[in-house]
Amino acid sequence: MSPISETGYRPSQEAMILTERTLSEEAAYLRENWRREGLPATWRYLDHTGFHVKTQVDTLYNDLANVPYVSCGEVVGNWLQKTGEDMHGFVLEYLAERCVFPIRYRIAEVDGIARVTAPQYGNVLMVDTVSEKERNGIVKKTLQEDVEPKLLNALNGDIFVITSKDGWSGLYDTKGNPILYKDSQTYLLQKRGSDIVGFTIRTDLSAPEHRLVMEGLGGNRLPESATDEEYFSNVVSLHRRSYHDGFEEVVRVMQDVKNSPFAYKDRLWNEIYADLGKRDGLWQYDTRTKEVINEFSDIVWDQEMSRQDLEELLATAILRLSRKVLGEELRRRRDAGIKMSYQQSFADIEEIGDLRFVSYGSLLSGVEMLAGCNGGGNTNGFSSVYQALMLSITPRLATNSIDKAFNHEGVCPHCQKSSADNHYHCPDCEKEYADETELLPSQRTEKCDCGKEFGC
Repeated sequence: MSPISETGYRPSQEAMILTERTLSEEAAYLRENWRREGLPATWRYLDHTGFHVKTQVDTLYNDLANVPYVSCGEVVGNWLQKTGEDMHGFVLEYLAERCVFPIRYRIAEVDGIARVTAPQYGNVLMVDTVSEKERNGIVKKTLQEDVEPKLLNALNGDIFVITSKDGWSGLYDTKGNPILYKDSQTYLLQKRGSDIVGFTIRTDLSAPEHRLVMEGLGGNRLPESATDEEYFSNVVSLHRRSYHDGFEEVVRVMQDVKNSPFAYKDRLWNEIYADLGKRDGLWQYDTRTKEVINEFSDIVWDQEMSRQDLEELLATAILRLSRKVLGEELRRRRDAGIKMSYQQSFADIEEIGDLRFVSYGSLLSGVEMLAGCNGGGNTNGFSSVYQALMLSITPRLATNSIDKAFNHEGVCPHCQKSSADNHYHCPDCEKEYADETELLPSQRTEKCDCGKEFGC
């Protein structure tokens, strides 16, 4: 095989050697040799991937700016805990493309009042883990005015079901482009004493299928014209269920409605049931993730570093995780005969034989393409915006709508008509298209008559 393949991917002996060295040594190597490894000058931001380093580090520096010096250690500790959770979520949701993510809340006294808190995020309030802007504020409002009071007053075993379909998020990127969610998520929360345990179930259920699921569970019947806000605020209560059977009950309804062996892309419903059965196992870091997170945290505590040093160290940790996880996923799914969404990105991996030999530039390119049209990545020449991954109840795939001019409310910037019907225009020829959020992904327009590709 030639040093650089036809697809531009190349092996790197240095990359293999560095995976056996410390994270600090790996970051130092990339700082000096990013060009040699085929990385962009801004590699430390991981801009086009599902982990937005700059936003993550912004959170730390913003928090540090608002506390006295004596409290800085506590701020750093909370940030490391949250960053570890986000890295774990990145592994489960983005690299391994799992469909079940754990949710952990706890009822605790805050200023003399019982509140639902998020212990994995430094015990902040549950309602403060989401953005006030998400879906026009209805996500935060529903959690604060409906879900939290119900959890506080619920009996042991009560389960609450919330659905959040794909589409408009209410969030915008730094250029003003609306961010769209590319997957559907159903949140299951159960009260167990002072603990609130649950799962996020990721699927590609369509809007009509979501309506049928919520109705099948006893929720309000929503009209076809229901808004994203009305879907989220339609909280369903299931009383006194056992831990395992209650969650399975919800998933069975979802499976019956979808009437397909696949829950999300090529992920089977059987995998979801298996993950539900793991119970507390899903909350625990696997060995590969734990090692990287622990090493990253130890370095942050032990060494003085600039902001750029921290960004480079975090980016290196994500690249190391990607190399390990994708290598294992590639082998596992290839052996099972399952085509992976990033298989084309690593078209020459079989020749290389081991992801440890792949250059960092090749690795980053593959990670950028992971989600394909189902979640963004680097598709059609546009970079996806992943700030939204850190603003919802659990991380979720999102992309900006730069490839389809989109405006959720108000006046359409292209035709000056009302945008209440969610129509959109081709950015190249201005052709108008009707709202397609009610359609299955396979039924949506993929290419304009002018040849412009929309993605999914």
